[in-house]
Amino acid sequence: MDQKEIFPINPEWIKKSVAWADQKFPYMAYFDPDSTDYPYGGFDHVLFAGKSAIDLSEIKSLPTRVDAVGVLGYDLKNRFEYLESANPSLVACPDSIFFVPALKISFKAGHAEIMASNPHQVFEEIRTFQLLPSHSEPITISPCTGKDEYLQTVQQIISHIKAGDIYEMNYCIAFQASFNHMDPVDRYFCLKQISPMPFGVLFKAAEKYVLGASPERFLKRSGLKIIAQPIKGTTRRG
Repeated sequence: MDQKEIFPINPEWIKKSVAWADQKFPYMAYFDPDSTDYPYGGFDHVLFAGKSAIDLSEIKSLPTRVDAVGVLGYDLKNRFEYLESANPSLVACPDSIFFVPALKISFKAGHAEIMASNPHQVFEEIRTFQLLPSHSEPITISPCTGKDEYLQTVQQIISHIKAGDIYEMNYCIAFQASFNHMDPVDRYFCLKQISPMPFGVLFKAAEKYVLGASPERFLKRSGLKIIAQPIKGTTRRG
């Protein structure tokens, strides 16, 4: 990213920029705090896009202050600790995937700061980009665990708590859905309307997407300070 320029924009330009980046780049990450008030702040409102992936081991060799954007899978822990997982994977995904952005757009108070080889060209391409009507189909989401099995497991957990084996359990189940076509960008902006969160994200890696709207922070480094803000088991939501 060689140059930086600031342009006035409107809310539609923001959605256009994400849809445009989705069509133009195989790797993309859009972070949105949704203007929510959160201790130590939510995500920065920013869009990254890149052309190729890099391995987690390659990050250390990157030049100082070069952004690397990516995701870490839960089972990545097995590479660093003597742990293993026996749960089936519903979607085949790598334990981690990162990319070095060729484009970065920061959104602040009606303006976009574009960092790219040609910021003005990027701005004009997005300004003239046509948002097409979404062709996403209605999606029916169903649990992978039946009601009877779920209730049976809950009773087992209660028994373990009463016996003193554990004092707390975060019991999660998986959900899945099947569809012929879905527009991830459109679905993400619908999710934003339904559930505005300080840690909203749309991440694309080739043919796979992650749509997220989280009310809690895992870790944040600020100077020499590490901040963790979990919710489960500590305080009620809100």
